[in-house]
This record gives sequence, C-alpha cells and structure tokens, in this order.
Amino acid sequence: MGIYNYVDFEVNCTECGTLIKNFQTKDGESSFNIVKFNEVNNFHSICPNCGSFIEFYYAPENKERSIEDYKVRIIKFGKNGK
Repeated sequence: MGIYNYVDFEVNCTECGTLIKNFQTKDGESSFNIVKFNEVNNFHSICPNCGSFIEFYYAPENKERSIEDYKVRIIKFGKNGK
C-alpha cells in the first residue's frame, strides 16, 4: 500500500452540498506533497457529512486538462462513511 499525495482541489458534494477539501492521490513519485488536480490521473475523497466516496479519474490524453475532462464516481456509504 502506497503513501498518498494531497490534491489542491475543492468541490461541493453532489449528494449533500458539503464542501470537500481533503482529496488524495497515489499518483506521482513523491509522498505527502501537494499536487494540482491536472497533474494526476486519479484522485478521491470522502464527504465528511454524508460519507459519499468521490473519485475523479482522467480519460483523454490529448490536451491540457480541465476538471471537465475527468469523470466522477460517487459511492454513498452513509453518514461519516458508515
């Protein structure tokens, strides 16, 4: 199991509207660094309010990245990840 880098990205949870700040990624060579979302292919967090797992993953490889280039997957676990 690797060590995560932190991703400089914030978004409101699509399930409950809570601001989510603590995104992480295993992409990159270093650990415990802060990286921009457009420097990695995959990053994720868990909503601290409703427990939804939110994962962004990059699809196209032919242009400068924007957040619209990422697909998002949300898995609802329940309040506080339970």
